[in-house]
Amino acid sequence: MNITLRQEALLKRTFLDFKQMSEFIKEPLVFERAKGLYYWDTEGKRYFDAIGGIFVATLGHGHPRVLEAMRGRWRR
Repeated sequence: MNITLRQEALLKRTFLDFKQMSEFIKEPLVFERAKGLYYWDTEGKRYFDAIGGIFVATLGHGHPRVLEAMRGRWRR
């Protein structure tokens, strides 16, 4: 994956617990967006989110009702 010098500098200051930084920088995986149960990298390749937290595992990324609640628009 090709990344810019700015992205590389940001990655060097980012903590990732699933891969050592020195190895990650050699072959970085940068996600551009997430929706439902998937991520997309900066080259458009889709990945299944198998490491999501408890809420992502049950609701997915960007669930409409969660987003509405966060914006204060959801009412019972």
